[in-house]
Amino acid sequence: MKCFISLLAVSCIFFASCNSELKESETSKVVTSLQLSATECVLSQDNNVAEALKIEWSGVDGNPSAKTLLSISAEGNDMVWSKSFDGGISSYVFSSSALNALVVDHLRIQQENPVELKVKVYVTASKAWKLSDDSDSTYVKVKAFIPVYPDHQHKAPRYWSPYEYNFLTNKSMPESEWKRNIDWVAENLKNYGFTMVSTDGWMNETDAFDEDGYLDRHSLQWEHDYGYWAEYLESKGMMLGVYANPLWVPSGAASAGLKIKGTDIPIEDIINRGEYHNHHNYLWVQLDRPGAEEWVRGYVDHYAEMGVRYLRVDFMSWYEDGYDKGFGKVGPDRPDWMYPTALRWIREQCDKHGMIFSLVMPHLYKDAAVEKNYAHMIRIGNDTGKGTWYMFSDRDKGIHYKHWSQYANPFDGFIYFSRVSGRGKVMLDGDFIRLNTFENDDECRSVVSINVIAGGPLTVADLYQTAGIRVKFYQNRELLALMDDGFVGKPKSNDPLSEDSQIWNGEMTDGDVIIAVFNRHAAQKEFTVNVKEFCSFTPKTVRDIWEHKNITVRDEYTFSVPAHGCVVYRLAK
Repeated sequence: MKCFISLLAVSCIFFASCNSELKESETSKVVTSLQLSATECVLSQDNNVAEALKIEWSGVDGNPSAKTLLSISAEGNDMVWSKSFDGGISSYVFSSSALNALVVDHLRIQQENPVELKVKVYVTASKAWKLSDDSDSTYVKVKAFIPVYPDHQHKAPRYWSPYEYNFLTNKSMPESEWKRNIDWVAENLKNYGFTMVSTDGWMNETDAFDEDGYLDRHSLQWEHDYGYWAEYLESKGMMLGVYANPLWVPSGAASAGLKIKGTDIPIEDIINRGEYHNHHNYLWVQLDRPGAEEWVRGYVDHYAEMGVRYLRVDFMSWYEDGYDKGFGKVGPDRPDWMYPTALRWIREQCDKHGMIFSLVMPHLYKDAAVEKNYAHMIRIGNDTGKGTWYMFSDRDKGIHYKHWSQYANPFDGFIYFSRVSGRGKVMLDGDFIRLNTFENDDECRSVVSINVIAGGPLTVADLYQTAGIRVKFYQNRELLALMDDGFVGKPKSNDPLSEDSQIWNGEMTDGDVIIAVFNRHAAQKEFTVNVKEFCSFTPKTVRDIWEHKNITVRDEYTFSVPAHGCVVYRLAK
């Protein structure tokens, strides 16, 4: 941060008129002067200092009866920041991050040029047995910035979801079945790193709220809230994830007259019941209204306090611009600043609590230009639906749409959006896996492998009744070691229609190289791979990760990959 320091001359503004000859009562008047440590501040995300701007005022003189109101505003802007002080407090300090938040979040000013802020102070105190007051004001120019967070420390999670049950029955899963599946995961998958269970859609979004208006359970039919299930999972060495959107307001909570936690603002004030919508009943938070930020941030805090460690936020394309390529217009157009601001508020609170922020149904315009700066994880293909290889790899293969979902199948999405993924970067989510819907073992190996190779999560949706022996494909420790390492591979081509897009490679933290070849075709296909193209060293060993055996070290491999099959090799240094 760069501050140009210039102390302002002391000025005094009196509410009472002054005559050439002062009356005796006016000699006891409170006299206030305002002084800033700088007339101009240039803020930077890379240089967050503890003191960017110090504001000092006189007139309190240690008087315990003194009350001060400090306010900051900008011309032509309806929003005002204010803070009150009691007693003899006579200064206030903004760090660079706090001053920046005041501009971009509270005043909603998001521009490249500096903004001139008016700083005003009101002081009231008991003076000579009477209540007196005075005020003073001055200006400071602030060049703010929009924070971005493209980097993070999370590794792709392995977890189970009730999606298959929800999809097949079109209703939420009863708690009894939820518990049976949790116990099945604990017994069959936890020791393989599947340490999380998450809810998914088909939830009650209207009436299942607590005293603060926040949803606290998946369904009114559920006896227990999220806190109970977080504790139950913790007792089994696992964590809870929740499908929820902090931008949704339960209509029942608004109708009940509840106020936003920590404020006197009614929840009703941050929604617009007359807002146009189609194909959904969501009451979206209006981000330009007082209380919106407190609601959104408080919602994430609420889930964190209940023990939630993963937040799956859906329907964000509908919020961004109100468009769906299937339904057409489903909501209003919104100012450009709202979508990234909403994502940023959620990301900042998730980072505060160590939660993973997973973004579902994003348009991903301009190669996820906004989403990659805030979400830890982004969906890159249509819903799993009925499962099968068709839905995973063949549906509208190679067709690039403008809107969500830009690719109709996850395999295409993995290939195209690999351009924005990487270690510590946004993770690519291929949605839920239903191995019981695939035709053979080759397809199962490929589905699990591409999710891992692309650096995405493994999201099991098979139920304890449907997984059968195919649970073994989630239990390949040699493949799962890549996830433990934080591995993220890349295809030779980002074009889903290129044959090179089926050949992936990447490097482990210990220098070992991973080469994976996928055959998306319906017939066996021959591939030739030159090791030197991907590997700068002569491998000590070459390991077939699915066959669990070493193979002969060569400079080049030619092999036939079965239809919808794959090979994954680890070249050891």
